[in-house]
Amino acid sequence: MAAGRHGRNNTLQFNTYSFILAFFPVFLLAFFTVGKHWKKQVIIIGGILFYAFSGWEQAVVLGSSILVTEIISRGIVRAMKAQQKKKWTALCIILHAGLLLFYKYIWIIPKLTGGQGFPLPNIIQPLGFSFFSFQQMMYVLALYRG
Repeated sequence: MAAGRHGRNNTLQFNTYSFILAFFPVFLLAFFTVGKHWKKQVIIIGGILFYAFSGWEQAVVLGSSILVTEIISRGIVRAMKAQQKKKWTALCIILHAGLLLFYKYIWIIPKLTGGQGFPLPNIIQPLGFSFFSFQQMMYVLALYRG
């Protein structure tokens, strides 16, 4: 198997035996044995674990993004005034758009400075991060709109 982005083997891909015979059956078992209230949490934890097999860094970014969205969504639900809901929603859009801009365009800085300035670490955007960011922004916008 080819080395992954982080120089290690990505052992958990959809077409591997480790996914088909281990991860997916355990995930399905967990999903169908928990109560209705816990199904969402099983899906979230399963997604983060799936990412963690590609590198813990990706799982931390995704998990942090989910946590921030959860906190913001609770702020929107609890807000009594429309202005408060608007501030929570704007915070979500700014944070997620900022992360997307960071991951998409951080590599431009050395080119703009002619290679001068601070050295950039090897920053890799987590797989599917744009999709997850836009999904989370749309979720918060749906909460805002009621």
